[in-house]
Amino acid sequence: MTRDLVVFYLARHAEGIGAFTRFVKSYKRNTSGIKHQLAIIYKGFENSEDLATAREIFAELDSGEICVTDDQFDIGAYIHAAGQIDSRYVCFMNTHTEILSEGWLYHLRRAMDDPKVGMAGAHGSFESLYSSLAVTSKAVWLAGLVDAAPDPKLCDHYRFVISVHAPQALKQEQPGTDLNHKQSWMDMIQKRPWIELIQKRPWIEFLQKQSWVDLIQKRSWREPFSPNQSPEMDERWAAFWGQKVAPGGVFDFLADFPRFPNPHIRSNCFIIERDALLSSFPSIEPTKKASYGFESGPNSLTTRITRSGRHTAVVGRNGVIYNQARWPRSKTFRLGNQNNMLIADNQTRTFDLLSMHERATYVMMTWGDSLFWAPPSYPLGFNFKMRS
Repeated sequence: MTRDLVVFYLARHAEGIGAFTRFVKSYKRNTSGIKHQLAIIYKGFENSEDLATAREIFAELDSGEICVTDDQFDIGAYIHAAGQIDSRYVCFMNTHTEILSEGWLYHLRRAMDDPKVGMAGAHGSFESLYSSLAVTSKAVWLAGLVDAAPDPKLCDHYRFVISVHAPQALKQEQPGTDLNHKQSWMDMIQKRPWIELIQKRPWIEFLQKQSWVDLIQKRSWREPFSPNQSPEMDERWAAFWGQKVAPGGVFDFLADFPRFPNPHIRSNCFIIERDALLSSFPSIEPTKKASYGFESGPNSLTTRITRSGRHTAVVGRNGVIYNQARWPRSKTFRLGNQNNMLIADNQTRTFDLLSMHERATYVMMTWGDSLFWAPPSYPLGFNFKMRS
């Protein structure tokens, strides 16, 4: 008899057993709310001692297991595992997953009761890998120019990438400024009087100069900052980026990726009919490009489901099933304090640790102007607007 639902957890050896323990604790702490079979995908365990240690962590759970090599990426392991079992539905969770809510699996499975829904997930996004890598690459390029003074707003909004690829730009900041202090929203509230917050918010003055009709129609409050550039600098950037995405360039695989907006279900904690997954992707190349393409490329799983005439949905901790138009109001992935997520992972935890301005950049790249209100962003001349 065919099972209704198998949940796969990817236990990748290279990520360390701490991640496994976090998942197991969260799985035990939050009941799923629905009958299912749990299966552990042991990935990249080359010796029996390491595998035995990992198995001990999952020993308390009633789970099956599948072993795969580390030669393929996570998506390849998912597809391989799905081909080994007989189940109507499959759900996949990566190594960094932490379950946050009671009834998490019940909510996901219930979304599939609608025949119009072809896939549901805990996280959705409008992000374009092409657009995000372009804007962050430009931030690093600008920060690394020796013939230009450091731009404080640039450093503030793109510190997460400049600190890795152009750290010398941050060393030129004036010590003791707010730019050198990674402030969370709570830091800002606790450390500054409310009157100062009101007086110094850059968008307050901007709002006062605009009519409400203009704000609503143009959503122009999202981009009050403009990079101080010249046509000559724009040409230099265009030449630099053109080399990166040209054949043989480091980002040549992005050439055919959709630009923003690019709606897709993230490839962690998603549920789909097993047969639909394997008919869409019977196999996948063991490359990072193919894995990126599976999630958000021109022929992604989301795109293939949509082309088949079915929809994709995001499911919140509150049990609400959000269609694509309502994803920006779901309070899940990179939305507010993400308090309506079914699961957390390394991406959501990173977002929680960002400064206020860095979060604004992530929100811009993920949701663009689909939100009614978002903190002021610094798009560096790129377009993060929803298509009309």
